[in-house]
Amino acid sequence: VIMKERIKCTYAKAMELRPWVDRAITLGKRNSRYSYQNIKKFVFTTEAQFKIINELAPRFKNRRGGYCRVLRLGIRRSDSSQMAVIELTDTDQTILTPEQLERRKARRLAAKLRRLDPVTNEGLRIATARAQASRRGVITRDMPLGAQQESAPATT
Repeated sequence: VIMKERIKCTYAKAMELRPWVDRAITLGKRNSRYSYQNIKKFVFTTEAQFKIINELAPRFKNRRGGYCRVLRLGIRRSDSSQMAVIELTDTDQTILTPEQLERRKARRLAAKLRRLDPVTNEGLRIATARAQASRRGVITRDMPLGAQQESAPATT
């Protein structure tokens, strides 16, 4: 995963591999002698170690975790095992379409806002209005949440 940034394997292997990759990238971000020595526990080639330290750690410096994404593909015909793709989250060549990525962001925002107000489920309405307005270019990320609600058209 470190060298290719995306691999296809079984779902069980992908779920087992994800914490190892996350830990190796986290160690690369710490930028200390201790972390360089511990990266060797997770990655065995020097090329991969240098890629973690020089490429992946600066790329994920503002991200607090969740460096890998596991996506289910389908079932393999030979032994009926669940197949998956494990990839780094900030790659340009993801297998998700831009619409799927946008829907994922809207769902996460709706879940976050639903936790704030679970009775009225206001989060879903705000997230859909925000997604519609962002498609038209109305909302920027710099705006506070209240200003975004006012500038976005109300949906019923």
